[in-house]
Amino acid sequence: ETLLENDEWHHVVAEFHTNDISSNKLWVNGVLQDISQQLGTTTSKSLVNQFKVASNGWNIENNTWHGKVDELAIWSKSLTNDDVDVIYNSGNGNDVSVSENGYVADEYLIGYWIIDEGSGQFILDQSGNNKTGVLSNVSWSIGDG
Repeated sequence: ETLLENDEWHHVVAEFHTNDISSNKLWVNGVLQDISQQLGTTTSKSLVNQFKVASNGWNIENNTWHGKVDELAIWSKSLTNDDVDVIYNSGNGNDVSVSENGYVADEYLIGYWIIDEGSGQFILDQSGNNKTGVLSNVSWSIGDG
């Protein structure tokens, strides 16, 4: 189990499976974690057109993300331990929209947001799929990501 230290960047990869929580996975800094979960129901909203990150989705005041997010990618396939290791790249990261450093970009990349715009409410999708992200209730932090 890897502890997330405050004031440090962490590379987090989460894999979720609909109706099969036993297949869900979580990696922190390239290391697969032992996780425990509870089976529950989700909202009836489809994730096809809307997906929230760092939000509880219910607008509960004391249940929000207090941290920074940089470089978000979503795939429509399961990632292997080797995939995660190559993407993590010993903490240096990889641009997942191109094949580099042993990583092979593929058609399963749904969206990739580098989140380096520095201002505004939109983040551009670098995957080529034109899925522009919309930000709300955020403040930009430059040069520390």
